[in-house]
Amino acid sequence: MCSKRLSIPPFVMAMLPVGNPRNEHDPGNTQEPNTYGSVGYTYSIGKHEVTNAQYVQFLNAVAAEDRTNLYSPRMGIEVQSGITRTGSPGSYRYQEKTLMGNKPVNNVNWFDALRFCNWLHNGRPRGAQDTTTTERGAYTLTGAMIIGVGTDPIHGANGRNAGVCAPE
Repeated sequence: MCSKRLSIPPFVMAMLPVGNPRNEHDPGNTQEPNTYGSVGYTYSIGKHEVTNAQYVQFLNAVAAEDRTNLYSPRMGIEVQSGITRTGSPGSYRYQEKTLMGNKPVNNVNWFDALRFCNWLHNGRPRGAQDTTTTERGAYTLTGAMIIGVGTDPIHGANGRNAGVCAPE
């Protein structure tokens, strides 16, 4: 076993099912009819927002180099943001700001969120960002801001892979 792939202690990530496929859309939506309120398939979503403390665990596990900019400098500057970074590329370390650990993480983009999901899916491994940590899992990523084609027959164009879910 490669020592760089040791898992870190898990945090609680409560998930809720979203279901009722083929339910009707919201008829009151006049701006984009037939798009809101319907659910085409069953999936899970986090019960709570991702906290700074959870995102810090993620960063410390995979972003020592931070080649895809999972950390935004705004996280350390803005008052409402709650994460600081020290060190230099290859040895970055991350920490929650005082009293900010349980607050929702800010300044995370869509690609950062997909990588966080992949990291959860892969069992929260430690190591450089690659196909075993952040680039493959529930979603396929092929570049810093590029989503590859996934294996899901309906949502594969959005990088989604078929039949995958985060470990319990």
